[in-house]
Amino acid sequence: MGSSSLRVSRLAGLFTLAFVIIVAPFWLCSPLPLSDYPNHVARMYIIANLESSATLARYYSVKWEFIPNLAMDILVPPLARVTSAEFASLLFSAFSLFLLASGTIVLHRKLFGRWTLAPFLVFLLLYNRVFLWGFLNYLFSVGLALWMLAAHIHFRERGNVFRVLLFTLLSVVLLVSHLHAFASYAILVGCYEISIAWRHRHDAPWAKLLTAAAQFVFPAILFLTLSTSTTSATAVKWSSPMDKLYGLLDMVSNYSLPLDIATFLLFAAIAAIGVITRQLSIHRDMRLALIVLFVVYLCLPRMIFGSFGADRRLLVIVALAAVAALEVRIESARVRTVLAVGLAALFVGRMGVIGVNWIKAQQTYRPILAAIEQLPPGVRVAVISGSKLFPYLQNPPLEHVPNYGVISKNVYMNSLFAEPGKQVLHTVYGSSTTPFAADPSQTFRMDDSQIGKANPFPGVPWQRFDYFLLINPEFFVKDYGVDLTPVYRDGIAALFKVEHRQP
Repeated sequence: MGSSSLRVSRLAGLFTLAFVIIVAPFWLCSPLPLSDYPNHVARMYIIANLESSATLARYYSVKWEFIPNLAMDILVPPLARVTSAEFASLLFSAFSLFLLASGTIVLHRKLFGRWTLAPFLVFLLLYNRVFLWGFLNYLFSVGLALWMLAAHIHFRERGNVFRVLLFTLLSVVLLVSHLHAFASYAILVGCYEISIAWRHRHDAPWAKLLTAAAQFVFPAILFLTLSTSTTSATAVKWSSPMDKLYGLLDMVSNYSLPLDIATFLLFAAIAAIGVITRQLSIHRDMRLALIVLFVVYLCLPRMIFGSFGADRRLLVIVALAAVAALEVRIESARVRTVLAVGLAALFVGRMGVIGVNWIKAQQTYRPILAAIEQLPPGVRVAVISGSKLFPYLQNPPLEHVPNYGVISKNVYMNSLFAEPGKQVLHTVYGSSTTPFAADPSQTFRMDDSQIGKANPFPGVPWQRFDYFLLINPEFFVKDYGVDLTPVYRDGIAALFKVEHRQP
């Protein structure tokens, strides 16, 4: 963990070993137990197969427009046509983690001019709360932003025209990938350049600052003039102060709250001791950027431009940029060894917890996937899911798993993400004004006193569906208000056929 340089061969070996451990859980559960993941895979399947499937075309359409959230939609469907939507999405997820880890390490190298073990702390932060939400476009784009900042530092002394053209192109790519990552990258670059300019303020350094800013002009014009996100996804929701406090745990929060809190406190203690003893510090030209990004986190709404958790997801780039900017100066070889071994053991232990939970998730998903297999191809399916109010993100998340029926049976699902201004995927069946036509989630969250009493069924337009899939049926009243024929029941999944009787 010291400041001494590492040989590239040793670095590559350590990185490969750590990354193999990181992606090992990917083979333990299908679908990956990430909240939005089944939705993403179903959308990739539709985009890849819409032109060749009359059944899909009856229910869905794709309208390509400038939505700054398209990394997965652009990259995965071409690959899904030669493999499968699930495998292509799995590769995208793994590559997103690769970008995050490698981008952090490469940025550290560009900031300090040497390879060290310090940025390998990133591997303890990859299975964070934002990853468990399944915000894959954002995570991919954060990794891309870290690489771009490293490239910005590398090319900083090159010709101005070359830099402006190159980074304008890269900034457009980042904006198309995800708006929030683009905004965070702009803050990182701007604050990095301002910090340098302030230190050299007597040498008229402002030309470089203007050159750095030039890359954002064209992307900003594109967003303001072409993006539908500015008009169709304008809802703003604010977080409570307690939610902001919970967010501080997000980078180490997954399945074991005691372990997550202990990990957070361990990091805080190491940081405090390191700062007091001057053995840890943040690169001087990254301090302003990290402060500004954290202040933005405190001020940012929970939802803006249609992005849920907009504030808390920002902590990903704050944490990884801080790791990249971390300089460790521990002179004692013994202390370095103990610290490195301890953190490596913590990493392996936390990954073990993740593996155990993902194996359990596969068992939990089995009855839902089995219910899906009972569906005839091309039918219309209404899904209602019951969930406890706290924690909001269940372990494992259940609400979007039925969307795998789109992949295996080409069905219409009411719960598939298909909102204008947020996705290029649209529905051509039903009415967008009816809650069960195309809604991101038909999950009803309740406290213990409401379980067994919730009644969402009067709002379901039964005549527009052929089947009804209930997740956690014990959460709801037993009178569904329509003629249903039981088709399949196992554990948390209950499938019914809707009987469309003549009046």
